Amino acid sequence: KKITEIAAVGTAGGTGFTADGIVNAGADFAVACLCSQLNPEEDIGQETTGIVDWVLGVESGNTDVTDLTIDDYIAFKAAGIMAVRVDGSVTIQSAVTSVDPTLYASLVPANRRRFSYFYQDSVSQFSRAFVKKLQTKERRGLLVARCNSFAGDRVAAGRAESKLIDGSKAAGNTPESLARNVFITVHKIRSLPTFGVIELKTEIGNEVVTTEL
Repeated sequence: KKITEIAAVGTAGGTGFTADGIVNAGADFAVACLCSQLNPEEDIGQETTGIVDWVLGVESGNTDVTDLTIDDYIAFKAAGIMAVRVDGSVTIQSAVTSVDPTLYASLVPANRRRFSYFYQDSVSQFSRAFVKKLQTKERRGLLVARCNSFAGDRVAAGRAESKLIDGSKAAGNTPESLARNVFITVHKIRSLPTFGVIELKTEIGNEVVTTEL
């Protein structure tokens, strides 16, 4: 990253200052920028966001990362590492978590984790108003209605990029659980998949047979 204030002072500024103002910053800084500006259900590995165009390269002076290949990024992904790629544009090659993909493949995408935090934090906040109050049928219905309303807002036409198929519902309650002052809601949310991999299959030639769709 180039910081004009550092460039203006140059090496005279001492430790951390450079002649051209270019300094190394941790990749977590770029990841944080993407997470803070993209909706939680979005994959931060998408290209052309322009959010981290200030990244100029990958760790200057480190010969181990000067010629990263696709095999390196495959290894990064397998290890649960969000590695920066600079190839015409700046991207996070794979937005993944450190979950073992051979054991829990559905938990690997980072956007699933981000959205789950967003949803859980949100519903927990408006559930606090009910804590320690009497479990009347009206309050039970109101709590469930608020959960359904929040999930329903995510499928509104104005928020199509956040479409969720299933809302939330109360389930699993028994007379015994209610007697223990426990009220259970089960929230099932199915989010839209991303274009994780796009296969472009071509067949070109004078003898290719085509059909109309």
